[in-house]
Amino acid sequence: MYITTVVIGLIILIVFGIICILFLFKHKQEQSGWNEDWEESDGIIVRDIAYGPEPRNRLDLYLPAEIEKQDTANLILFIHGGSWISGEKKR
Repeated sequence: MYITTVVIGLIILIVFGIICILFLFKHKQEQSGWNEDWEESDGIIVRDIAYGPEPRNRLDLYLPAEIEKQDTANLILFIHGGSWISGEKKR
């Protein structure tokens, strides 16, 4: 009986801890601007560029504004390592 109570208490603490961590991460994410929408003034988006033969082999290329062809620019390559639950690349 005592062990069952301890195990249930630990499970409750772990679940509560996970919920707190997820809440803090979401709050931090919102503060950091990670979810900002791409505005028209930010540049252009070239959508659905094919990189393979399958219909789902498409990518979106975000080209920032105010970059001249002779200028050097940094590149950010975002590779989604998780799972798109809906099977879509949209947010």
